[in-house]
Amino acid sequence: MANNNNHHHYHGVVQLTVIFLVTALCTGGYLITTPRQWVSGEAVQICVFTVNSPTATHNNNNNNNNTITVSLEEIKNRDDDDDDVVRSPIIPPRVINIPPDKSEHCDKLTLPTLRLTKAKLRVTGHVGGQRVKHHKKVKLAGRVTKTFVQTDKQLYKPGQDVQFRILTLTGPYLKLSTNQYPLVWVETPTGSRIAQWINVDNTPGLIHMAFTLSEEPEQGDYKIHVDSPVDGGSSVSQTFSVKEYTLPRFEVTITPPKLLFGNDQEFTVTVCAKYTYGQPVKGNVSLDLNNGGWGSSRRSHLVEGPISGCRDFPITADDVAMNGQHYHSQSLSVKAKVSEDGTGEAFEEISSIPIHRTRFNFKMVADEKFVKPGLPYTGKVKVELPDGSPAVGETLKVCAAGNCKNITTDSITGILTFVVPQYEDLTIRIESIEEDGSASTGGSWRRIMHSSQFHRTVKRYFSPSRSSLIIHAPTTTLPCLQGESYTHNLPLLYSITNQNSVNITVQVVSRGQIQFSSSEHHDLTTTTTPLPLHGTLLSPLTPVAADTVQGSLTLPLTLPPNASPTAKVIVWLTRSDGEVVSDARQLKVDTCYTNPVTVAWSTSKSQPGDEVDVSITSHPQSICSLGVVDKSVELLSSTSDPLTVSQVFGMVEQTMVPSHVNPQVDDNKYCKKMLRNPTTPSPVPEDTSEPDPFFFRPRPYYYPMDYYTEYVDALKMFDDSGLFVFSDLTVETRPCKERERVMWVALSAPADFVFERRQEGALPGPGSEVMELPPGNMISHDYDMVPDESSSVSSPQPRTYFPETWLWQLSVLPTLREIRDDDVYIVDQT
Repeated sequence: MANNNNHHHYHGVVQLTVIFLVTALCTGGYLITTPRQWVSGEAVQICVFTVNSPTATHNNNNNNNNTITVSLEEIKNRDDDDDDVVRSPIIPPRVINIPPDKSEHCDKLTLPTLRLTKAKLRVTGHVGGQRVKHHKKVKLAGRVTKTFVQTDKQLYKPGQDVQFRILTLTGPYLKLSTNQYPLVWVETPTGSRIAQWINVDNTPGLIHMAFTLSEEPEQGDYKIHVDSPVDGGSSVSQTFSVKEYTLPRFEVTITPPKLLFGNDQEFTVTVCAKYTYGQPVKGNVSLDLNNGGWGSSRRSHLVEGPISGCRDFPITADDVAMNGQHYHSQSLSVKAKVSEDGTGEAFEEISSIPIHRTRFNFKMVADEKFVKPGLPYTGKVKVELPDGSPAVGETLKVCAAGNCKNITTDSITGILTFVVPQYEDLTIRIESIEEDGSASTGGSWRRIMHSSQFHRTVKRYFSPSRSSLIIHAPTTTLPCLQGESYTHNLPLLYSITNQNSVNITVQVVSRGQIQFSSSEHHDLTTTTTPLPLHGTLLSPLTPVAADTVQGSLTLPLTLPPNASPTAKVIVWLTRSDGEVVSDARQLKVDTCYTNPVTVAWSTSKSQPGDEVDVSITSHPQSICSLGVVDKSVELLSSTSDPLTVSQVFGMVEQTMVPSHVNPQVDDNKYCKKMLRNPTTPSPVPEDTSEPDPFFFRPRPYYYPMDYYTEYVDALKMFDDSGLFVFSDLTVETRPCKERERVMWVALSAPADFVFERRQEGALPGPGSEVMELPPGNMISHDYDMVPDESSSVSSPQPRTYFPETWLWQLSVLPTLREIRDDDVYIVDQT
C-alpha cells in the first residue's frame, strides 16, 4: 500500500509541526514550505514538492528544470508584501536542485549572525514545469539564549563557602556555549562588588566557581551577576541570602482535604511534624483557620492539642462561617504551629484551602478546531474535578446542532466524547444534568454552588469538492525516548470525492525548524470509520455519497528525541483539480534530552557514619555536575530552583513561530480580491438563519463596504503550523461576502439620531452611542478553534561535623559511560 518513500530527518526540535501532504499526480504544480520565522545564526529548511512533474522536463541544454533560487534581501520600512523591488542581498542566493527522480526535496541554509529583525524572502525558478516567483516578508528572530546560575544552597552563614555552577544554552537544539564568560561578579545588598572574575574559561560548557564569605559580612540578599558569553545575550543574576540561622530539626506540613466544595458541611485538616530523617515529632500543635472575611463576616477558628507525628482535625463549615449571610468564602487560610516536647523548639507552616463553587472544569483535548465536509466532527472534552483529577463516570448533557444527549465520561480518563455529523457552524454546550447550584442559608441571595457549564463555537472548513482530512490526535502525551527517535502511528480520517490515489507527505516542524519529512503513496478505499460512536452520536450519520471514498489510514510519524514537549500536525492533499485539502493539529510530547543521564545511590537508606556510593551514567565524555545538600537547608529556602527541566524547556518554547508573526491569512484582502476579480464561483451553502428582528422599522445609513468570510481553508492549516507556503495550487478556497456597514436610525427619531444598542421593551434615548451594524445576521465572528522496617542502631556518637553541602563537584565520564564516587558519607542527623 505504501511505496516511493522519501525520509528526511532534521534532528534537534521541541515544539513540533507535522505536515501530511496528500498529492494526486494528475496536473503539474509545486508547493514549497519554509518556516515563517528565520533565526539568526541557525539553519532553516526549505522543502519543495512537485505534483505530476514530467519525467523528462529538461531544457535545451538537457539540464534539470526543477530548480529554485532562494534569496534573502534587505527590506525598507515602506516595502509591503506586494512590493517586487529587488533589494541588496543579505546572504548569497542559494540554488536548490530537485533531483529528476524525486517529487520531494528538502534543503537547509544557515543564516549568519544578523542584527536585522526583518527581511524579504524571495523564491524564484521553475518546478514541475511551472515558473516560480514569490516573495514574502520574513521575521529574523535572535537566537534564543539563556544562562543558568545555580548556587549549592540559597542561604549561607558568615564565613561559609558560596559554590555555584554556570551553564549557557543556545538555540532550538539546546547547544552548550563554550565561549568565555566576559565578566562574573558578586554584589552585596548595598551594591558593593566583593568578588570578580574576568574572561572566565568555559571550555567544558559547564563550570563551577566559588568564593568565601567574610566572618562579619553584610547580611541580606546578595547577587551573582554573569555577562552572557553569546553575542547579543543579556546579563543574568542569581540571588542568595546571608544571615545567621539555625537549621530546622523537623518539618511541619499541612494536608488539606483533597477537595472542598461550598456545600460540604465538614472536612478534615491533617497536620504532621517529622524530623528531617523521617521520625515523628512529639509535642503540642495549634491550628488556626481564617475565612478571609471582613467586619462581622470575619471568622477565625483555633484548635490546640498534643501531637505525635500527625493529627487529624475535623472542621465544620459553621466553625469557619464558610457560607455566611453576607459573605461566602473562596478560600481558608491555615496556620499550624508545632512545639517540640522537652526543648520547646517550634516551627510553623502556612497554607490555604480553596473552596470550590463549581463542581467540574472542562478542557478540550485532541482538539478538532473545525467542522469538515463529509466527516463527522468529534469533540473530546476532559471533565475534571477542581483539583485536576478526572471526573470519571459523570453523566452530562451535551448539545450541538439542535440535538442534545446525555453522555457519561470515561471511567478512567474522565473524557467526554461526542460526534456531530452535521456540516455547519457549531455551538457546543455541555452542562451538568443534576442541579448543582444550591441556595444559601439565612436568606442570602448568594448561591453556595454554581452550575458547571461549557460553551465552544466551531467554524467550518470549506472545500468546493467536499473533501476533507482529519487527524485523530491522541488525548494522551506521546512518549519520548531519551537519546532515540520514536515512531508513532497517527490515525488519519479522509473523505475524498472523485479520487482514490494520493501521496501523503509528513513534515515535522518543531522549535521553528522542519525536523522530518516523508512521502508515501496510498490507495484510498471506503472503510468503517474508526470512531467511538456507541452512545456518543448526537444525531444519525448520513450515508456516504457514491462519488466519495471515506475511511481511515495510519501514518508513521518519527519523532526525534528533542521533539518535545509540543508538536503540531498538518495534513494536506492536492486533488486532480489543483485544490489543496489539509488539516492541522498540535500534539503533546514527553520532555526528554538527547543525552540520557541517570543517578543512583547504592542504598535508599543509611545510618549515621555509613559510607554510600553514588553513580552517574551517561554518554562517554559527558561532563556532569553533582551536588548533594542537606535537606534541612532546603527547608529554609523560599526561592525556586533556577535550573530545572521545566525551566530549560520553557526556553525552547520561545523558538516556536508565534501565530502573529507573518500570518498568510488575510480575510479582508483575500475577499476583496476574490469578489472584485471573481473566477469560477465556489458553491456556498445556503444561509438559512434569520435576522434578529427589531421592534421598530430602521432606516440604514450605508458606509463603505468591507469583506469577510465565515470559513477557513487549507491556508489556515499552514498558518497554524508556523509555515509559509508558496504554490501555484489552490490553497485558498473559502467563499466570501461583502459586508455593508450600516448605521441604523429609528424612523421616529431625528435624522441625526443614531444609537448603538437597544434594550428590550424600551426605545433608545438621547445621547446613546453610535455603532456600525451589518444587516440581519451578517456580523462575522472569527472563532479559532497534557510499615517500613528500620534497622536497629547503636547509640550515636557525638556529632562534630555539620556539613550542609556534602558534595559539589564536576566530573567527566570515562569511556565506560559511568562515574562512581565512593567518598560520600552519611553524617549524624540527630
